Amino acid sequence: MLSSIVDPRGRSGGGAEGADAMLKPQRIPTLAPGRHPIARQSEFSSRYLWYALSLLFAANLFNYMDRMVISVVLPLIKADLDLSDTQLGVLTGIAFAVFYATFGIPIARWADRGTRRTIVSLAIAVWSAMTVLCGMAQNFVHMMLARFGVGIGEAGCVPPSHSMISDFFPTERRATALGIHTSGATLGIVGGLVLGGFIAETWGWRWAFFMLGAPGLLLAIVTQLTLREPTRGAYEEAAVDVPQPPLREVLRYFARRRSYVHLVIVFAMGSFAAFGIQMWLPSFYVRSFGMSTAEVGFYFGIAFGLGSAMGTLGGGYVADWMGKGDMRKPLLILGVGASAMTLPLSLGVLLSPWAALALSLNLVSSTIGGLANGPLFAAIQTVVDNRMRAIAVAILMFSSSMIGVGLGPLFAGMLSDMLAPRFGDDSLRYSLVILSMLGVYPIVHLWLAVRALPRDAEMTAREAAAA
Repeated sequence: MLSSIVDPRGRSGGGAEGADAMLKPQRIPTLAPGRHPIARQSEFSSRYLWYALSLLFAANLFNYMDRMVISVVLPLIKADLDLSDTQLGVLTGIAFAVFYATFGIPIARWADRGTRRTIVSLAIAVWSAMTVLCGMAQNFVHMMLARFGVGIGEAGCVPPSHSMISDFFPTERRATALGIHTSGATLGIVGGLVLGGFIAETWGWRWAFFMLGAPGLLLAIVTQLTLREPTRGAYEEAAVDVPQPPLREVLRYFARRRSYVHLVIVFAMGSFAAFGIQMWLPSFYVRSFGMSTAEVGFYFGIAFGLGSAMGTLGGGYVADWMGKGDMRKPLLILGVGASAMTLPLSLGVLLSPWAALALSLNLVSSTIGGLANGPLFAAIQTVVDNRMRAIAVAILMFSSSMIGVGLGPLFAGMLSDMLAPRFGDDSLRYSLVILSMLGVYPIVHLWLAVRALPRDAEMTAREAAAA
């Protein structure tokens, strides 16, 4: 049964000739050397496409599950290793982000010319092993070094995965596919919080890292053995098998696309507020409402993770239906509109006097906020050349990691320590309120990206046709 699923052409070793003919890929006519036309039919069967997407979905799920488990066990690590909020901010933010961002761009360059399947498999193995090592940490330095390794490994997940998905699926289905892949991240957050909280409460925080990190090693083997490499640019009429342009030329190429520049700012500044809040919300529920680690893992995991997953899946599907390959309208409605709605909801979460109300608003905010993910990533893939897709995502990840993931949790932790003499356990609450107010700025740049998108998409199509 497994062999029939993972065979990229869908052959199962038998069956009617008519069925084989339906699954056999259509021959692509030859144009000029180094070029191909827009594909009319995938080189893979529908069954295999969904299997491949499922593997990349699982990789992203483990990616975020192993990344986020530390957030739900922070109170236990704080007590066991005697750490300050500033040190916890370093562990959740900059210790991970510096290496995640630094290794992201060279790995993406490798992905734009190398075998993406191998890169994803190696990345899964590295971050899974380093997550296990987090559970062995005896002090702040040990934990910081292990988090360095998690960052290096996870840098190789999203950029090559997005590049592969864009070659597996045509433009009109790409937002849905990328939305499904991104929902793996949000469900991974659920897993990291729910399972991590339960395991930590039952067997201790170290076992949370052991039990969530180890299964990724098996996934790395399955990915390497069964995932197939798609043809680059399979759905664009563009040059293929040509040398990868130098990094300086790539950066100039991106700078000419104003929508891409604005989206980089959106991801950087949006992540500063969003990730800073996200990593500290479990501790906020513990301190402000007296919830246990297991309770926070379950209820916050459902409210935040499941809400984000529903929003991401729904947003990708609606974007494809609404845009038909043109992401301007979906970005305006699902991006700008939804992002503006999440601001008052986030403040409601942080200022609520009751845990039940805060969690309910958390669910609504996460669902609405997730609507933008699919069209955002689809828009990026629309305005860049197929040889630069992984590096385009990596630069986004670099900006969001260095500014958002790296500094957001650290800023929140330092601000909480500063406010603690006056507000006590509520210092974290008001630290996150201040951080959430910064979420207005990226919405402005998202609006500017929407305005520039048609021009940039036309420029990319014109340059690809002339290449």
